[in-house]
Amino acid sequence: MANETKTKSGISVSDFFSKYTMIIALVAVFILFYFLTEGRLLLPQNMSNLLIQNGYVFVMACGMLLCILTEAEDIPALQQASTCPLLR
Repeated sequence: MANETKTKSGISVSDFFSKYTMIIALVAVFILFYFLTEGRLLLPQNMSNLLIQNGYVFVMACGMLLCILTEAEDIPALQQASTCPLLR
């Protein structure tokens, strides 16, 4: 670990990438689809449609997060809740 490059904040580059990999991947996907759709991905109407069509997923994710953060997670209940949208 002696060869790790440190940034100004004192975090190594490998630690930065391991910590923020998912955010970097999400930004990369947004940039890719922005160019593939000629900018239509980020139109307000498209964003509104995405939120409307996936609203139940956001509500379920918030509920699951609350269960996990309060350490009252019930794995079978979380599994059932995650499969319910498939039956819609």
